[in-house]
Amino acid sequence: MKLSIAILFNLMLWSFSLSGQAIPASYLTMLDQEVGVWVADNSRYMSDSEPFDAYALEWSYGINHKSITGRLYGLKDGLDKGTLWQFRKYWDPSQDKPVLAQYSGDGTMGTGAFTKHSHSHHEIVQTFVSPGGTPYKIGHRTDIKSDSVHVGLSYTINDKDEWTLNRSYTWKKQSDSSNNVNYNPEIAQKYGADEYGMRKYVMAFLYRGPNTVPEKEAAQLQAAHLKNIQRMAKEGKLSLAGPFFDNGELRGIYIFNVTSIKEAEALTNTDPAIKAGTLRMDLKEWYGSAALMGVNELSKSVTKKSITD
Repeated sequence: MKLSIAILFNLMLWSFSLSGQAIPASYLTMLDQEVGVWVADNSRYMSDSEPFDAYALEWSYGINHKSITGRLYGLKDGLDKGTLWQFRKYWDPSQDKPVLAQYSGDGTMGTGAFTKHSHSHHEIVQTFVSPGGTPYKIGHRTDIKSDSVHVGLSYTINDKDEWTLNRSYTWKKQSDSSNNVNYNPEIAQKYGADEYGMRKYVMAFLYRGPNTVPEKEAAQLQAAHLKNIQRMAKEGKLSLAGPFFDNGELRGIYIFNVTSIKEAEALTNTDPAIKAGTLRMDLKEWYGSAALMGVNELSKSVTKKSITD
């Protein structure tokens, strides 16, 4: 696993000077070009243990714009599936070179300095150390095709310094015109947002069912229906729910935080009103704002009285 993850880095390297100790102006200029989101297709490497159809690498400025920080995350159907690695690129005055340091969630870390071979070709050898593990080396070579297209090649390096090609990725920079100065990557990751701030849900349309029950039983059924809504919301499976005002055949909606009709159907079938046949459902996959994932948390601040009181 350490090799399959380590090769995914988008080696967006800059032109730099090797003379003197001052940070080269060309390095600072090229940092600006790297900032943004880069995406690479992963369809040929997908597996049960690696379910992502693409990877994304997002770079942002560090303190005083002298370094950049980044994160590598997996994408599935355009949705952010979580951070795999975190990075920092900075100028190391002791080496007079730019350096890449990175960290994974299991405590693995790696560092290495960049070497420039030509204007369009760069190389880095990184030494990785895992908790309780033996250090190992990974090599990366990058061909810069254009300002927005880089091809990264990853290699395993053995004790004899022999390089064996592992994988290759073509990284494409996403349009800067879509950048939002208010974008918060931590919130986006928490809510599973794609680059457009959207995500997949399943919406349930609840219709009046074929069955009716006596008034007393209907009140008890409604109370159980509302408690079930609260339970699903607390479990994080229900992002939004509510009735319509017109008392028509279409009674209300659920928006489930799931990605398949099958999952949503199982959840909806826990509703006592569905079981009793006083409601029926129609499920549709839906693409909506990831901000809906924050509704349940926000509702705690605006709710004065519980619907089940």
